Amino acid sequence: MPLTLVDERLRSVALYCTPGTRCMRPTANVRRRNVRSYADPWEHEQVTWERSHVLWLTPLGEPYSLNLFWDGDWRFLGWYVQLQDPLRRSRLGFDTRDHLLDVWVEPDGRWEWK
Repeated sequence: MPLTLVDERLRSVALYCTPGTRCMRPTANVRRRNVRSYADPWEHEQVTWERSHVLWLTPLGEPYSLNLFWDGDWRFLGWYVQLQDPLRRSRLGFDTRDHLLDVWVEPDGRWEWK
């Protein structure tokens, strides 16, 4: 997913995604559904990110990212805690591996496992 580097410090990275961003996403090739397990057969499909503005705040060396979401009119929607491998630098930017268990937090503090 192409993201804009907003800030990079010794201990953290901030990345931004705007609605309309063209990206590739893993999808199970059997039923064209989102991948839910690394054991699932999968391939990439091209999609357009259209849902929201997202700011990824990722502490380097830590197994999570805190993602802040706003709708198209910049109303705050909530936080998404992405459990993942620590970011690794690659020739294209950063790589990680999703741990498949995440947390959504509403603006009022209510939360749920995803």
